[in-house]
Amino acid sequence: MLQPRRPVCRTSPRPTPPRGAESRAQGHGGDSLLRIDVRVCTDGPARGPKHRGSKSGMARSASLSGIILPLALLCIGAYFTFTAVQGNYGLFQRIQIEAEADRLERELAALEAEVDRMEILTRRLSDEFLDLDLLDEQARDVLGHVRADEVILP
Repeated sequence: MLQPRRPVCRTSPRPTPPRGAESRAQGHGGDSLLRIDVRVCTDGPARGPKHRGSKSGMARSASLSGIILPLALLCIGAYFTFTAVQGNYGLFQRIQIEAEADRLERELAALEAEVDRMEILTRRLSDEFLDLDLLDEQARDVLGHVRADEVILP
């Protein structure tokens, strides 16, 4: 059964500004504040601790949207943060790629040094520039021959 709405009234004191010079001249002292009680009445339901958990549809949807929207934004923010750190193009992947690039650059430098050494050896064995000592060393290494005056150490 519906109960009729009863007026809700609140009384609150309201300070008034200090009086002007004309009231001081009359001897009322302008430094004190005059308090006036103001009574406000409305025809709505009383608001108080016992009515905060009202089960109206409007209050329920406002509280649900007040919870769901921040929760959804938090989940979206957490997803993008996780992806920025752990994803295919995230920070950890970038660190791994940079470490791999450094390793490959060091390997490239070692291979280039090896190629340079091989080019020098090839040039020294060519027809245009023949290094007899290198030729002798390579022939004995490949054929397994040793001269009589050489000593082999194990």
